[in-house]
Amino acid sequence: MKISKETVAVLKNYSSINPNVMLKKGSVLTTISPQRNVVASVSIEESFPVDFGIYDLSQFLGVFSLFSDPDVTFTDKVATFKEGKNSIKYYAADAAVLKLPPDKQIKFPSADVSLAITATQLGQVIKTAGVLSAPDLSIVGDGSTISLIVGDLKVDTGNQFSIELGETDLTFSANFKIENLKMIVQDYTVEVSSKGLTKWVATTGDMTLYVALESSSKF
Repeated sequence: MKISKETVAVLKNYSSINPNVMLKKGSVLTTISPQRNVVASVSIEESFPVDFGIYDLSQFLGVFSLFSDPDVTFTDKVATFKEGKNSIKYYAADAAVLKLPPDKQIKFPSADVSLAITATQLGQVIKTAGVLSAPDLSIVGDGSTISLIVGDLKVDTGNQFSIELGETDLTFSANFKIENLKMIVQDYTVEVSSKGLTKWVATTGDMTLYVALESSSKF
């Protein structure tokens, strides 16, 4: 089978969330962070024939760089990359050594806040957080405006960056660690629950992420 550039891009993104992954039989890829506070799921165009465990996803992806456009054949024990006269056998990892998401689907509680975040805005958040060495992102409602605020919640006089997103009559602060925002930069619809969970749904493609809120969040 061929593995598309789009699916390789998803796997590269997943490698930033968890070095382990299980390529489940079928067309849905899921992963979970080692801290179990980020879960991602996406439907892809390929259909994997078997479950195939990968312990070092970055290494697995590195194999692709050794070929232009390989055919990949999967069994439950080995993936064989082949192009022309060259081939690589990559052996599967046992599920017991992998940090895997639960089999059951996450039940998202009712949303208290819904908003849209564009790829441009998300990119600005991530870039600015790096420039300011800021560890936190907050989605804040002050009773009139919803804003994204990048800064350090532990430093009252720390540098801050903000983007106004729209209007609200609610007062809340939904707080994240920047290090947990490891989604592909694209447009998202975001639902925020006061139960401590957020749901990020890409407006194109079929990616959904669940990101837990920090305990400092207030509703």
